[in-house]
Amino acid sequence: MKEKLKKGVIGFIILAALIVVPYTIANASARYYVLYLLDVWSVDSGKHLDWNGNTNYMSNWNTGVQTWNNYKSGVIRKDGAFTINDVTISDVNSLTANTVALTNQTYRNPGKSISATVQFSKTEMDKLSTVKKNIACSHEIGHLLGLDENKNDGTNLIMFNIIAYNTSNNVLHNIDKFHYDYMYNNKY
Repeated sequence: MKEKLKKGVIGFIILAALIVVPYTIANASARYYVLYLLDVWSVDSGKHLDWNGNTNYMSNWNTGVQTWNNYKSGVIRKDGAFTINDVTISDVNSLTANTVALTNQTYRNPGKSISATVQFSKTEMDKLSTVKKNIACSHEIGHLLGLDENKNDGTNLIMFNIIAYNTSNNVLHNIDKFHYDYMYNNKY
């Protein structure tokens, strides 16, 4: 009788472990999929982000464009004769203290912006290394794509809330890609 009881208890423990362990793993991984998104984006209904303008940091801007386009080819492109401008880039002497760049998107309701600008602070951008300038441009493009600041998932994100702490190269992290995929598949 004791042997049957012992086997029954062991069986119950194994069964409980099979149920509880997958549940725990699912809960542990759920944090990875928290969305950090804006209520506005500058991607048009054709799933393109057409930009125009000029900046002292064009090579950095182009690197930022390429960073995102390497993941989803052709979404971000220079405005042409047959496209409607979605965002204008420019330089200003300075913005508020320690602000490297500022993205403004005007909208009436959540969704596609009516107009958008990205302004780069010459005072602050000139202090940054080439890698940090690339990250700053990629970060601002992320806002145009509808991604918000992310302060919870690590400093190696393009969309980490303080660009100066981003110590990685200008590479999209899986979390950046997850947010972009969500916007591309559900919002644009």
